[in-house]
Parts: sequence; structure tokens; C-alpha cells
Amino acid sequence: MPTNPLINTLKSYVPEILQSRILDDPTPPNKPFAGDYLAAVLFVDISGFTALTEEFVARGPSGAEDISSILNDFYSQWIQTIKKYGGDIVKFAGDGLLVIWQYDDLEKATLLAAQTAFESKIILDDFQAGGKTLSTRIAITAGHLALTGLGGVFNRWEMVVTGDALDQISKMQMTLKPGQIMSSPEAWEKLKNHAVGNQVEDGHVLLNRIKSKVSNEAERSIRLDENSIPALRSYIPGAIAKRIDAGQSDWLAELRRVTTLFINIPEMVRGTDPALAQKISELIQSAIYRYEGSMNKIVVDDKGVSLLAAFGLPPFSHEDDALRGVLAAQDIYTEITELGMHCYVGITTGRVFCGVIGNETRREYTIIGDSVNLASRLMYAASMSNFPAGTNMMNIFCDANTYNDAKLRVDFTTLPPIFVRGKSQPVSVFIPQARHEKGM
Repeated sequence: MPTNPLINTLKSYVPEILQSRILDDPTPPNKPFAGDYLAAVLFVDISGFTALTEEFVARGPSGAEDISSILNDFYSQWIQTIKKYGGDIVKFAGDGLLVIWQYDDLEKATLLAAQTAFESKIILDDFQAGGKTLSTRIAITAGHLALTGLGGVFNRWEMVVTGDALDQISKMQMTLKPGQIMSSPEAWEKLKNHAVGNQVEDGHVLLNRIKSKVSNEAERSIRLDENSIPALRSYIPGAIAKRIDAGQSDWLAELRRVTTLFINIPEMVRGTDPALAQKISELIQSAIYRYEGSMNKIVVDDKGVSLLAAFGLPPFSHEDDALRGVLAAQDIYTEITELGMHCYVGITTGRVFCGVIGNETRREYTIIGDSVNLASRLMYAASMSNFPAGTNMMNIFCDANTYNDAKLRVDFTTLPPIFVRGKSQPVSVFIPQARHEKGM
């Protein structure tokens, strides 16, 4: 019996780890959930996307389609190899990929991850696009993963992946360089009889080649029926679901002026009380949706939870999106600090690429651009700030565009310009203060 095309489209936005949950129980979640897994992990960090995006932004509207074509060509080749070796793309993590192999035989899983890395590197090493080079840094780890579903506001559930297999990636980030494939000590234990590599600091190993391989897996497909459609929708942003319902599965790539928020809560780490984690997720979702923004990415690592939200993505575009972003950030900051926790926010406004990356097998809606990266840098700078007690300064750092767009409705304190990674010149920083009037 042929599969409903709508199901295949929805599935392409949902990782297999969640599809398996839906196969076991096709009803949409009505409360937070958690699951523990043993897995090998492949993390691919791709350098060059932002520079490429900025070059095409300068070309105007036609640049969006050009960027989309290049990105989808690049990602499609990765996806093809990942699927060939039985991997599950859990997240398109910023300019990169997070892929897992769930096997009781962790040695086989780790070897499949390594084979995927080497084969993809041969095909895509120094991928040329628009005169720019896309290069990759690849980390391979092995261990436990925890999958948690949080939120549920407007039936929108956010998937959070944590665990020691991800913690191992964090430990490699500072030393891993473009062009390298690095294994954690835990993954090397599984690979040492099958691979050749050079040990570097802290037991990490730079992999040179695979000397014995396992056969690739038959491509897996989880067969879901029409009863699964509501559950699939609960993991897909509402704007995308509406486009799909309207038969517009091929999302138009575009360049848009968007206000981007990067939010970090350092105390919300792996092991946080589930009830507290759910409460925080609900208040963040509520604040963002109150001002008609969109949740885009959420990550938990040793620095706590960090999430990416945006204002100005279709279909919720407003002339005052910068103001809406600032007001949402103030609400979130106030509520988080009232819980006795810290909150750091970076806010930027600028023209970015918005569109679906991937292919019909696996894809995700994303935003890419210099403005997005700067929001992350400002969030980090906010976390490093040390305001004297009693100054009542919010740790919300805004760029000049956000300040100019929101200053008629919000008071700001101007800080001295700061240097951030990726910028040759200092960046102006503004901190929002009291509102001229409450709410919108």
C-alpha cells in the first residue's frame, strides 16, 4: 500500500529517533518525555557558510536561490552517505550536522560513523562554491544519549539531546581543526582495531584511515500511517506545517531582515530537574510566541541550554520585529532571574538567508548569516559581563540595528564597543532598560 505523500514530507523534518517513538505510540505528546540510548555520534562542523551567504546576500533576491542550490547540493551528498551507512540525522546544528547510530553493538555503530566521515570527506573535501571553500571539522564519539521532549505550548514540542556522547564533542571543540577527523577516547576504544590514527592531547585521536570496514546498512525507512500525522506535526514549526498543509512543500528560499535571539541559561544542564526544565521551556515558548516569534534551535551542553529564536520569519513578519524580539527577551530574562537562575541574551537584526536545507529524505528550516553568528557572539559577551551589584543591568546585549529599530519604545544603555570573534572592528552594544509602556 503506497504511503501518503504528506507523511513522507512530514517525516523528512523529523529524525528517525522520534519516528520510532511515533511508531510505538502515534498519539501526539501531552506531557514531557525522556528516553536513554546507546549510540555512536558523528558531529560535522562546516566552515565557510557565513562568508558564502554574505557574498550572495549582496547579489539581492536572486542570491537566495543560488545559496539554496549550493547548500542543498552540499547537504544532499552528506545525507546520501549518512543514509547509506544507516545514520540518523538528529539535528542540522547551525552550520553542521549531528548524526547518531543506535546499536547495542557500539563498536559496529562507531565504525559506521567513521566510515561515513571518511567517505564524505573524500567526496566533499574542500567543496568549492561561489569562489568560496567549504571545509569540515568532524568529531566521532560513543556513549549514552538522552532524548527529552519539552515545551508543548500550542502543541509544539522541542527535542533536546544530551548525554556523555555529546559532552565528548564539547571537549574536542577547541582543538579540532578544519580538515580533521577526531575521535574521542571512548570512540577510539571501539575503533582502535579498525583504524589508524595519531593520539593527541587528552586521549583524543586524529584518524588517518580505516583499515577494516563493516558492510553498509540497508537504508532504513520507518513506515508510519495516517494516524501518525498529528504526532509528526507536533515536532515541526507551525509555519512549516502550514506551508506543507497548503501543498507548498518546496519552501521558497529567501533573504529576509530578521531579528535573531540567542538565549543561554547556564544552570539548565543535563540532570536538571525535569519539572523545572519543563517550566523553563514553557515560559520561553510562551514569551516567544506571545510576540509571534519562532523557535529554531535548542542545544544543551556543558554551558547550559542555548536556544535560537527569530522574529520576522514567515508567515509572522512585522515592521516592529526588533521591538518584539527585545520585549520577548526582557520577559524571558525577568522570569528566569526570578527563578534564581542566570540568563544571557544576544540580539541582532539584519538580512539573513532563510530556507530549507537538505533534501526530500531529511531537511530542516534554518537561518544562516553574519547577523545570526553575531547574536551568538553577543550572547557569549553578555555571559562574560560583570556588572556591579545594584546597577539593575540586564544581561541582554543588542546590536546597533536592533537598537535603532526599537529605541522609540525601549530605553537603552550604551556600552563601550567590544571586540567579538569573527569581526575585525569593535561592535557597538546596547542594553535594553525600562519600557516606555507595558507590553505591545
